[in-house]
Amino acid sequence: MIFEKTMDKAINTCDKIGSDDVRSIRNAIGNLKNANSQLGMIDDPEVNKVKNTIQQLISKLESM
Repeated sequence: MIFEKTMDKAINTCDKIGSDDVRSIRNAIGNLKNANSQLGMIDDPEVNKVKNTIQQLISKLESM
């Protein structure tokens, strides 16, 4: 998936991040959690794939 490759590259380059970048990443995590929460009410196979992808992305960002 192109999205996953892009996110992997972004995460790998985050070794040199500053405090402003950390704040932006935390905001992104919050936005992703909010999106996942909103999607949580929908029970559809395609939406479930998106929710799983979002959760994986949240986990990767939080582990940085």
